[in-house]
Amino acid sequence: MLEKTIKIRLIVTGLLILGGFVFPYLFILAAFFGWTIIDSLRNPPAPPPQEWYALRWTTTKADPKWKTYFLPFCDSPAETAFLEAMIPAFGLTPEKGILTGVGLSLNLQVKIPPYRVDFLANEWLVIEIDGAAYHSSPEAVARDRSRDEYLRGKGYTTIRIPAKIVFNKPDEAVQRVRTAISASQKVEATATSKPTQPGPLENVNRGIAAVNNFITEVSRDLTVGAAVQKATSPAEIAFHAERTVITKALQRAADSLETEDRFANDEKARKLYEANVAAIKAVLGDDKKITFEIPVITAPPSHSDTDIDARIQRAHQQLMGERAAYFAEVRQQLVANPRLQALVKARLEDIECSACWTTIWQLADQW
Repeated sequence: MLEKTIKIRLIVTGLLILGGFVFPYLFILAAFFGWTIIDSLRNPPAPPPQEWYALRWTTTKADPKWKTYFLPFCDSPAETAFLEAMIPAFGLTPEKGILTGVGLSLNLQVKIPPYRVDFLANEWLVIEIDGAAYHSSPEAVARDRSRDEYLRGKGYTTIRIPAKIVFNKPDEAVQRVRTAISASQKVEATATSKPTQPGPLENVNRGIAAVNNFITEVSRDLTVGAAVQKATSPAEIAFHAERTVITKALQRAADSLETEDRFANDEKARKLYEANVAAIKAVLGDDKKITFEIPVITAPPSHSDTDIDARIQRAHQQLMGERAAYFAEVRQQLVANPRLQALVKARLEDIECSACWTTIWQLADQW
């Protein structure tokens, strides 16, 4: 973005220099734009802060807030409660986006195409936290059974822990995980038989099954991706519009303050500058008033496929986290500079985007 604005200002500066041979006063404006280019190169804007969902992969146990980067990945209050119980029980700490402890590594929201599992322990134990709303009907039970069988064929073991157990008896939920891990260790310790080598026909069947699975996984990924994009696209468009309007208002306000400060103690230069601006407007004509209509952001509709719905909700949550962080950053700038605050408010009201001004303060309070 900085490179693009510098290129634009270079073009404007060149045009002003050319115009200066006809209207000498334009050389002053050219000098001003040239100074802003030098200042931007010397003092580039700071990069945006990392978001919680990015910090999960880089945080360490030395960061006292590391747990707050993992909990938002839970898709339900029951999953959050389960993770809160597991962390102290196994002494889990972060390591490259995964929680590790004594005899346990725990990953969150792991994709095993065409599914995504709540938790994956030690890379083989799938842990699903089942709420009654989505897992109690006969159709849901049959769907879960099919899912578990598929994962078993991939070499995974699945345990399902009801949400009511997690909420009412968290120690029992933790014990179920311990029992599953312990049972597997005993089986591995006593297994002595050598696996039989598959015959030619079995190898062919496995190859056909692998191709079919690959096609199914690709098709599923495309379906899920399209559904997520369709559901979250309106919110993404609205946030992009908000960010564009506010960023432009900040830039205009900052430019006005810079001009005001530059000519604060030089009334003659100010009048000369204003005369040149008036001359340019007289040639180009007055700017037409531009207004923006920004759509209201609402929660995405529920999807009939619970796995796709969970992906949609998670994508929406990430977008809302990015949006809240942006508004918090804007508010911080405005609080630090009351003069900038007044100009930004006036600019947003002028283009009929007062709702953005309100959101800056309301949403930042929630972040």
